[in-house]
Amino acid sequence: MDILGPEILRIATNLSVLLTLLSLLLLAFIIVIRLRSEWRATHSSRYRHRVEPLVAGFVTGRRAADEVAPELGRDPDEALALLMQVSEHLEPSDRPKLQPLFALLPVKTDLREQLKHRQWEKRLAAAERLGYLGDHGTVTELIAALKDEVLVVRFAAARSLVALRTADAVDPILLAFDVPGELNERRTAEILHEMGSDAVAPLLDVVRNPGGKYSESVLNVASRVLGMLQAKEAAAPLSALLDHPEFRVRLNAARSLGAIGDRSTLTAAAKLAADPSWEVRNAAVQAIGKLHGTAEIDRLVAALADSAWWVRFSAAQALFSLGEPGITALKTSARDAADRYAREMSTQVLTEHGALPSGAQS
Repeated sequence: MDILGPEILRIATNLSVLLTLLSLLLLAFIIVIRLRSEWRATHSSRYRHRVEPLVAGFVTGRRAADEVAPELGRDPDEALALLMQVSEHLEPSDRPKLQPLFALLPVKTDLREQLKHRQWEKRLAAAERLGYLGDHGTVTELIAALKDEVLVVRFAAARSLVALRTADAVDPILLAFDVPGELNERRTAEILHEMGSDAVAPLLDVVRNPGGKYSESVLNVASRVLGMLQAKEAAAPLSALLDHPEFRVRLNAARSLGAIGDRSTLTAAAKLAADPSWEVRNAAVQAIGKLHGTAEIDRLVAALADSAWWVRFSAAQALFSLGEPGITALKTSARDAADRYAREMSTQVLTEHGALPSGAQS
């Protein structure tokens, strides 16, 4: 131990010195990162304070693009972030006014290269930003990004394609998110809805489903979007889906037909009031109400005795929405229906709407 003692002391001293140096290096690194972050924040704040009024002046027509261009060129990355933020605060109809400024930024080449970067964060940032540039020359790369291994990158690429209103991208977007599940279908539908009327024609091709090419999930999304867009021309192909073997396809078709409001589809939609799935029956009775189906009052009265509470409630609400004929049927049901649940639901809805005669409540 006498021999090892000084050696151990020397090793411990050296180790202590090494740890101290490493601590000092780490502290210096943290300070540099902190200072750099603070400098960037200060620079960003000053840059935006200087440039934002110029951008606002351009949007309102008080400044020309060549007056704004020099400031944008001083920091293209910061300028891009600023223009993206301004774009999000504008009404959709006003956003195209910013396109001449986006076109001035020398960032397109770098962003296209970043779409292939090994770091997914870089690919995500590029996919998000390319849509703002308004350059249809990037469509091919964005469609390729729909196959990215990282889901959020695919969603960002889809949003950019939608921002470019690229109708040819509708089919690739649907196929990129061809995964069963309510949340996924809803999210995909919300993205495609932003494309507006430009999405209608390709979506019609999907719901017609030539050769059974598309899965139930894809049909669900396409049906949803057509309903959200209230595309009148979708009434016939959606009606054809009411006989689909998958209940969720029938469900989304019925919902969309109700949203579209084409009364020629009433009879076909009303037949689903007897569907094996309570969700489909619920959508069918809701559609009858939205399609002003006074000819289907008997179906709605029958649905007041459905085994599912939601179907009974939707049927009662649909009857009330039909005006006097439906309200009369509800009052008759509240008084005379053989089924207790039908009487209770009729009474409940009439009471909610203040339409039950005084003293008639049980």
